[in-house]
Amino acid sequence: MAVIRPTEQDFHIFEKQDSIFMRRPKLANLEKWQREHDGLVQALRDEGITVHYIEYPKPAIGPLGPIRGQWAGREVFVVWGGALVTRYGCWNPMNKGREKVLTEWLVRQGCPILQTVIGKGICETGTLYSFADDALVVGRGIAHNADGIEQIRPVLQRVGITTILEGYMPGWIETLKWPVRGHYHPDEFFGVLDLGKVLIYPGSVDFEFIKWFRDRRFEIVEVDIDEHEKCLRANLILLQPGKVMMHAEAKETIKKVRKAGIEVIEVSYIENLCMGGGINCATLELVRERGPKLEDIK
Repeated sequence: MAVIRPTEQDFHIFEKQDSIFMRRPKLANLEKWQREHDGLVQALRDEGITVHYIEYPKPAIGPLGPIRGQWAGREVFVVWGGALVTRYGCWNPMNKGREKVLTEWLVRQGCPILQTVIGKGICETGTLYSFADDALVVGRGIAHNADGIEQIRPVLQRVGITTILEGYMPGWIETLKWPVRGHYHPDEFFGVLDLGKVLIYPGSVDFEFIKWFRDRRFEIVEVDIDEHEKCLRANLILLQPGKVMMHAEAKETIKKVRKAGIEVIEVSYIENLCMGGGINCATLELVRERGPKLEDIK
């Protein structure tokens, strides 16, 4: 697992000038944010996970100015054989430059780059969400368009991923208040709990998405609506089948997950939510053991 410790550089100049315009109700308290981040890292290490640190240059300047959102580790998707690199859609162009830093870091680790999304394709590859060794969820919307998804499809198929399930992202026009807030990535409404068990917030997906899992007899646990409103959502880290790490503040959702027979490790990571993401967004999954295929999940 790789992470990026938050620094003063994470407070982009535009967010400082107008945090509401940048869809930040408030900015994080850096000292508390760093303490919570250190707690997350320790919790991962306590579970036997090796944690690597990625560092941005200071100052971190991309092709179009200061780089925004440097704390977000999950920006590339690592598969067996290498990595797929993002082309941004969400808040582009201020994110430009993050993919270069992460690509260079992966190359230094000896990780081949299998593909970089190009042209008019949009695919924030790090937010692809595996739920079997050969199956994953991608969110069609501001962070993933048809061109981007079609670019990555043959590469994913070559490494053994044959099922790509699309979830359609809800959007917004002018209103940003609940419940019209819009979504960017699948981990805002979807999480994997165990073999054949998933966590979903139904208000953020179409019925065909839910039906797909029901038809295959997956057990579906529903995210608590009040906690979804507070941006806790389905954002979690799957440590192993039947064991997850979740935001400690998601009390009601955790109760439901435990009732489904899942072991939950609770971590407090509330300040990161002010900056637009949760514990899954902050971590880059590097290596995992091969798991069961979709046909093995009964």
